[in-house]
Amino acid sequence: LVLAFILVCSLLLLYWMLRPVGMLSQAMKQAEKGDYRTKVEVRGRNEIWQVAQEYNRMIETIQEKNEEVRIQHQTALRSIAQQHEAEREALESQINAHFICNTLGSINYEAMEAGDHEVSLLIKKLSNILRYTFDQKHQEVVIAQEIAWVDQYLYLQRMRREDLFDYQIVFPEVYEQWPCCKLMFQPFVENSILHGFEGMRTGGQITISADMQGERLQIVIEDNGCGISGEKKEAINAILADKDRQLGYREGIGIGIQNVITRMRMFYGERFEVSMQTQEGKGTRFIFLLPLPEMTREEAE
Repeated sequence: LVLAFILVCSLLLLYWMLRPVGMLSQAMKQAEKGDYRTKVEVRGRNEIWQVAQEYNRMIETIQEKNEEVRIQHQTALRSIAQQHEAEREALESQINAHFICNTLGSINYEAMEAGDHEVSLLIKKLSNILRYTFDQKHQEVVIAQEIAWVDQYLYLQRMRREDLFDYQIVFPEVYEQWPCCKLMFQPFVENSILHGFEGMRTGGQITISADMQGERLQIVIEDNGCGISGEKKEAINAILADKDRQLGYREGIGIGIQNVITRMRMFYGERFEVSMQTQEGKGTRFIFLLPLPEMTREEAE
């Protein structure tokens, strides 16, 4: 009886000591099959349970690495898909641009032949706008090109909306070669036309001016419209300050402005500044301080 008791106690002790080994072995078999979710439930502090703890840490590390690989794989797939989509859209835009511009050229020729010089001028300006917009090769231009595009854009908008507004551009020639990115002023003048002059029938005025402020070129775009207030003002100020822009996303406010501000920050660097001054019933003013882009400054030095 004594020997039997000792044998039973020895077997229980052996089972107690080898149990974590069995649990660890079972978890390893699951991991071998690719299932890294199975962990060992640690129930003690001896050396074998410490090995089980290390195994659990290893499984957690493998899970984290697998998740990182999965995210990287999904990001790579999205990037490839976006690249293919961008290439397709660029090709379609190029084809459409050639077709549209060539067609407008033919219409312009017919208008000139008929002696309708006003229609010919409108078609010519529209064709120039489209060529500049669709040109995929030159995304970095000089500000003279951008001002010329805005001039033609405002001319067509003024003709379309008859007596709603007039515009003035005061831009000294000495600053014409200042580097800039394409279509960076369009959302701001469009904001004046679509929202600033809302409710007006005549008397609107848009002014674009330029001057040097230290080493930066200051561009001012202002109107005498109804101004901006409320949530829209809050959202645009948040965008210009590069703060939380969730309000703009949620309400669909200032998306075009946000996109162009992001491009301008990337192009000009940290010394770029933009601000808005607005008063309800008295108009809105956007002020841009454009430094030389960092690449251009390094080349100049």
